[in-house]
Amino acid sequence: MVNIDNATAPSGFDLSNTRSIKTVARAHLLRLPSELLLDIIGYLDIVTVAILSRTCARFRALAHRDWKQFLRQLLFVKKLVFWGKIAFDSPNHSVCQNCHRMHRINHADVPQTCNVVLPCVLTPQNRSLAISLNPYKVRPQHVQTALKLSRLGNIHQGYLQKLMTPFTRNRQPDDRGHLQYFAAMPKIISGGYLLRKEWIFKSGGECHFEDVHGQIRRAPLVCYHMIIAFMYSSLREWNLAQKYRLYPQTPFDESFWYAVCNIGKEFKEKCANCSDRTEYSILYPDKYTMIIRAWYDYGTETHDDWASITGFLGKTNASERIFVTVNPGDF
Repeated sequence: MVNIDNATAPSGFDLSNTRSIKTVARAHLLRLPSELLLDIIGYLDIVTVAILSRTCARFRALAHRDWKQFLRQLLFVKKLVFWGKIAFDSPNHSVCQNCHRMHRINHADVPQTCNVVLPCVLTPQNRSLAISLNPYKVRPQHVQTALKLSRLGNIHQGYLQKLMTPFTRNRQPDDRGHLQYFAAMPKIISGGYLLRKEWIFKSGGECHFEDVHGQIRRAPLVCYHMIIAFMYSSLREWNLAQKYRLYPQTPFDESFWYAVCNIGKEFKEKCANCSDRTEYSILYPDKYTMIIRAWYDYGTETHDDWASITGFLGKTNASERIFVTVNPGDF
């Protein structure tokens, strides 16, 4: 087995546990003169050259580049594309959108735990509240790994099963909140990662719309663009704001209060800031219940598309990115 030396590799470029090459006999390619090999390498794309430079001693010398300098010159998106292609066939690594490096996958890191935080990611503000209302946190690393392991089909299948397991939580309403039911259902369809979420708020008596509104305002559910702009103390205050245009409103704000005023009618909307990749609906089936549903499509493993849509959902207190689209008809 070839010993892959990582002494000159930039941080996050350790592929020593990723590929192994059995040296039974000297490859015919290595018998070619160096001048001809350099000409061949000149026609390769930079990612192939990078992978080639991490193989045998001769190719390390011929394909050597100043990779640290190269990575410093790349823009954010191009850097993610580069690492995404490097990690494409590496079942043990995923690309971190926060530090733009590769991390080894952690089998304890699944969306439903919400307690595995990468060293390069700061803990978000209002973390306990956010987890109580949205206890299923999908990160780009989860999506990358799930799509990759699904494609490879012969490694870490137990971890893939954990990543794709539906999650539900039931709870009794109390004086501090009305969330009774939460569900998250991930699927891989046609090489794309899709996710459906559902929240049900309910109370024994008539649902306190203002309380639910305030609870959601402190921890946006659908995406970070769906933050409620203002707190209305009552439905009457919201009606006055509508009549006299007192406050600016987000689409989620409007959908919420229109649903309050139209019991039994479901209001659907897309997030324009997510490039129409996030869709949600709000429904009051009766005066005691509110149902919010959201559909996300995290895209495929196509590297250029994957990197171009990264980060549009918003960010936490750190720079943690996520990306989603929607196709509710798939659920």
